[in-house]
Amino acid sequence: MKNRIKRSLVMILMVVMTVMTLTSQVGATTVTVLDGKVSITDSANNNKVSDGTVTIKAEGSWTSTKTNTITITNESDVAATISFNYSTSYSSSWTSSSSHTFPADSGTISTIVEAGKTIVYSITAAKTKTFTLTLSQFTYKAAATSSNVTIQYDNSLGSVTAGGYDVASGTKQEVSLTDGIELIAKPNSNVKFLGWVDGNGKILSSTSPFTLTPAEDMTVKAAFAKDGGTPWFLVNGNSLYEGLTAATEAAKSASNKTIVLMNNATLPAGNYTIPSGVTLLIPFDAANTLYTTTPGAEDISWAQPSFYRTLTMASGANITVNGAISLSAKQTSAGGLSTPVGAVSGIKMESGSSIVINSGANLYAWGYIMGSGSVTIKSGGTAYECFQVTGWRGGDFSSGMVDNSQGVFPLNQYYIQNIEVPMTLEAGAVENGYMSVAIT
Repeated sequence: MKNRIKRSLVMILMVVMTVMTLTSQVGATTVTVLDGKVSITDSANNNKVSDGTVTIKAEGSWTSTKTNTITITNESDVAATISFNYSTSYSSSWTSSSSHTFPADSGTISTIVEAGKTIVYSITAAKTKTFTLTLSQFTYKAAATSSNVTIQYDNSLGSVTAGGYDVASGTKQEVSLTDGIELIAKPNSNVKFLGWVDGNGKILSSTSPFTLTPAEDMTVKAAFAKDGGTPWFLVNGNSLYEGLTAATEAAKSASNKTIVLMNNATLPAGNYTIPSGVTLLIPFDAANTLYTTTPGAEDISWAQPSFYRTLTMASGANITVNGAISLSAKQTSAGGLSTPVGAVSGIKMESGSSIVINSGANLYAWGYIMGSGSVTIKSGGTAYECFQVTGWRGGDFSSGMVDNSQGVFPLNQYYIQNIEVPMTLEAGAVENGYMSVAIT
């Protein structure tokens, strides 16, 4: 049972990244890294640098919030790629001017900054709160005036135009840093364009057209995903990988260890492992909302569940879970119901496929697992499902049953059926049912 409680937001982090000409900040102090090639200024005049690590705070007072603006400047006389790691004292998302979302608590930023230009961030602490931003491991690499760019894509799924001309996959073009090159992705019918990625899977842009301004020789790939085809996964909030094995391997060293299925896809036959600490998310919304030990629960009108995204497991596809799988969705508690509502996530298991949840691992089945495969929860493993109520006797009748000698059960109709394939709970395994009830 869950009471719905309104919670006030105690911390807001707003981050904006723009490229602009250098402007002075009255009262601000500046520190330098990389032998003076990069400078960092903050408007609150409280930054500290030690062994190349810069610590900056925004401190709210008893009566007001506090915003601190951080300016990072390329002090050299040439354009350069400036990279650094960051970590924050609060969990909140960063969004740049290009709408690229960074992991909430930590990550890496890498961007081209022209000579004498800046990148600017702002952090805001709530009243009485202190927000701490740490920047470390700065690197600087002078940008080449022109670079060789290799363009790749699956030509069975679409085509690419570069500089106004159709190009074959594998085409290599010389591109100047000043002019760049416009890339346009043209997916076929029933194919989704996910974005442009470099040779390491990092997302360069999620839009088309996109003007690429390379700082060095590189590969750029148009990520085309066919409905029902090979699965693509978002890793660390900023990279795309084709195939579950590549995604889980990348997630091992990522700061955000949730991998998100990005298309309705089929997992081919083979043995796959979700490592400890890594969560495979089958999303139910565009925000990739992750629910773990509890689903989303709202007092909203019931709507027929429909699949937002589905992973189909082919015959012979076997997933061993040492971390977690989350099929996220919402429950409604309206009208005495407690059932999944609206958009949900799904896994469709063909005959001969399997999911095994090992000790310490979790299966959060708020969406649906269906088909002809099998799920096994080993000793020490845990499964979560909705305790679905479609009819109960009502508040007065239920309260009247307290200490009733007949022991009448207050529910008329209920189900635990998010996992619809045969499921084996071995000795020592745990299954939790979750029920949402609106209390008035």
